Amino acid sequence: MHVCGSIPMSRAEKFIFLNAKILYLDSTAVGGKHKHYDESHSIFLLCYNTCMNNEDIVGFMLKDWYVFDSYAPFQIEWRGKLWPTAEHAFQAAHFFETNPELAEKVRLTRSPREADDFANENKQYDDPKWREKRVAIMEEIVRAKYEQHPLIKETLLKTGTMPIIEVNDNDSFWGWGPDKNGENTLGAIWMRLRDEVA
Repeated sequence: MHVCGSIPMSRAEKFIFLNAKILYLDSTAVGGKHKHYDESHSIFLLCYNTCMNNEDIVGFMLKDWYVFDSYAPFQIEWRGKLWPTAEHAFQAAHFFETNPELAEKVRLTRSPREADDFANENKQYDDPKWREKRVAIMEEIVRAKYEQHPLIKETLLKTGTMPIIEVNDNDSFWGWGPDKNGENTLGAIWMRLRDEVA
């Protein structure tokens, strides 16, 4: 889960929030499953203003920068297969060496959230060297995504010299973490790629 101000929101919920260009969705509009949309309109205005209108950073869920997020809807051809999103590819890679059948099940999940959850539920089958490999794997995926989508190439150049940040308050490794001082590893991958192509 991501945290925007005091409101917990998943990446999928933020993605809807951003692209629908609205500030409030009643829970009934999404099948009654998204309890966070029961919050008041004024709270969502506050969340929007604090999380979406920061001009100083390229946050994955800020304005037009959603393309850098691993959940963004960009298919990727990678290692001989077509992946629905970068998140699908990354989560499946946990199992390439240990359980290829699980990797394929990840590829066939219906959303990046589902791919993420499925991988977490099967951690016992992770590649024992996963922690050593994960950054290189993510970099491969990011490069494939960049090369295959002109919009992402264009958007990356538009970032100029601004810091690119995975705005994830719950992840100090891939994102900026709860104190906004995390490693931001995914953002760093995008910035390295930008330095190469600029």
